[in-house]
Amino acid sequence: MRKSFFSHSERRALDRIKHKHYRQKQHPGSHRQVTYVPERLFVDMDLGKAMLLFFLAPDWAAACPVLEEHPILLTAPAIELLRDVAAELQVRQATEDAAIMRSHLAVLEYARDYGIEAVLHGIG
Repeated sequence: MRKSFFSHSERRALDRIKHKHYRQKQHPGSHRQVTYVPERLFVDMDLGKAMLLFFLAPDWAAACPVLEEHPILLTAPAIELLRDVAAELQVRQATEDAAIMRSHLAVLEYARDYGIEAVLHGIG
């Protein structure tokens, strides 16, 4: 039997995210999702998986549990990597994806500096 990349609870969370994202497409909000995730985010598989879950969250309220379950996202290496990827996307003229990456970066920095719960109140 093949081992899944995602745990059972993560697969259930992704299913909920996909369902919520489908509904959000019909009623778009201010939260936007990236259309391109560079492979270099997956050099560290744990960090890559956490980043993917964070990027797939349909809104910031859904992103907070991801941050709680994956504290690796709030580390300096994770934030630096995301900052580098946003700059790389800007250079490639993928400006919309770069802007989305920068907004996710801002949320990570805010959560690191003020706490995950503050994200909902400060960015909400």
